[in-house]
Amino acid sequence: MIYVINKSVDPSFNHALEEYFLKDTSESVFMIWQNEPTVLIGRNQNLELEINTDFTKAHDMHVVRRLSGGGTVYCDLNNCQYTFITNRDDKDENLFKSFAHPVVLALKKLGLDADFTGRNDIMIGDKKVSGNAQYRYKDRIIHHGTLLFDADMELLSGSMKAREIKFIDKNVHSHRAHVGLIKNYVDMDVHEFIDYIAKNIVDYHNISEIREPSNAELESLKKYLSDFPDFNKTGYDKEHSRKYMAKKYPFGLVEYGLDDEDGKIKKLKIMGDFFLNNELEPFLSSIRGINIESIEDELKFDIGDFIIGMTNDEFISDLKHLYRGE
Repeated sequence: MIYVINKSVDPSFNHALEEYFLKDTSESVFMIWQNEPTVLIGRNQNLELEINTDFTKAHDMHVVRRLSGGGTVYCDLNNCQYTFITNRDDKDENLFKSFAHPVVLALKKLGLDADFTGRNDIMIGDKKVSGNAQYRYKDRIIHHGTLLFDADMELLSGSMKAREIKFIDKNVHSHRAHVGLIKNYVDMDVHEFIDYIAKNIVDYHNISEIREPSNAELESLKKYLSDFPDFNKTGYDKEHSRKYMAKKYPFGLVEYGLDDEDGKIKKLKIMGDFFLNNELEPFLSSIRGINIESIEDELKFDIGDFIIGMTNDEFISDLKHLYRGE
């Protein structure tokens, strides 16, 4: 594994750099980096339902859709993000916990009651200080997470919509109540904290090669910049379907937008903060034109091969309820 020092604070550049190392190299890579005030939206989320777009425009914030699934994340120069890129180990039943483990250990060494909980969170006590997400590409994987050292809480809470459905089965009802700031537990500033985490990761993985991106790598990543438009500059993508439904599962929020004709699927959009094993498009393409009431007889794929944790029975039940207006 190599430690690539990334000094950029541009979220589009930072995610293009991740994509370059994921797709164009076979290197195992660690990075720790920062963004200017940014809302990072998950790959499958409905932007209009997650982001207060008037607020982000008024405060000149970046809004970028990342490669990975999961939920919406706020970043600024008071906190940081970390990334691991490596080959997939599908024998590991809890890749999230495995990747986050050295970060949890580093927090514990500071005397903090840190633990990895739920599907993708690092907590200190009952406060979330890190959300984690993954993206899989062929035999490669990106794991990245936030470390909420400090934040502009006005920007954090104002930029994201606190949707009630997300707090089902949780004892919190706002972003502000749920999150913790690492600065309240340690005697260091954000730059000292970043250096501390980086040193611990380097030691944990016995990393000997530490360097900045080469000129050739910087040139090569440019082709990926267009994958990460800043929606505050380009405009917002809009999702409009005739029928809509959202349902919360243990593996995440699933939202459906359905256009049907004569009882058949004309177009189906599946959104949410779930994580993917594979891109959804082959599955969605395979069900266009299928009769909804008999879809169980015509499915060609297992939805669980795409959305991690979901079963065909759950998908079929949701689709029929949506179609029938139940």
